[in-house]
Amino acid sequence: MQKLTLDDIHNNYDYEHLRDQWYKTVNQAYKVRRIQLGPHLVLTFLNRDILTYQVQELTWAERLVEDEEIQSELDVYNEILPDKNELSTTMFLEIPRKEDIKAILRIFTGLTAGEKLWFEFKDGLKIPAQFDHRTPGDTISSVHYAKFRFDEMGKTKLLDISKPLQLVIAQKSYHYAIAVNEDLRYSLVADITGEEK
Repeated sequence: MQKLTLDDIHNNYDYEHLRDQWYKTVNQAYKVRRIQLGPHLVLTFLNRDILTYQVQELTWAERLVEDEEIQSELDVYNEILPDKNELSTTMFLEIPRKEDIKAILRIFTGLTAGEKLWFEFKDGLKIPAQFDHRTPGDTISSVHYAKFRFDEMGKTKLLDISKPLQLVIAQKSYHYAIAVNEDLRYSLVADITGEEK
């Protein structure tokens, strides 16, 4: 995907008038691109529109006006933006009860080391998540970013909507799999083929 630039970000005055419409548009994308994997893990697949919105909201909330400040944020989000033949996701741990936090975090410790999360096609082909190399494998936080890199075979299978695809996690006692629904699949195909901006 094309990297985010300063030209993509409205000044705060203009954004005030666009904010409600942006929220409605991006909120619809969130609904399509969000998938729950078991009771505690939620993934949202990111594209250029979603990341532009996140930078725009941050700029507005913190009242950033200097190009250098905004560019610094763009640099961070551009690292998350998927490159060619990649999908990018943010993962959020949902732990409703405060008393469960420590126990559940222990389960997820080590998730970023090794192949514990992957896409899997019916024929057994797996596309594992690759986590930010700066995240130590023996730690866990409530939010993580990961990318899935598709080779040509994987890309061909992804583009063939007739081939079932599921998302799988096998992390200690946390084992779940969920089929990727049609709406999300088409959205991911758009990312891979470059139909998204």
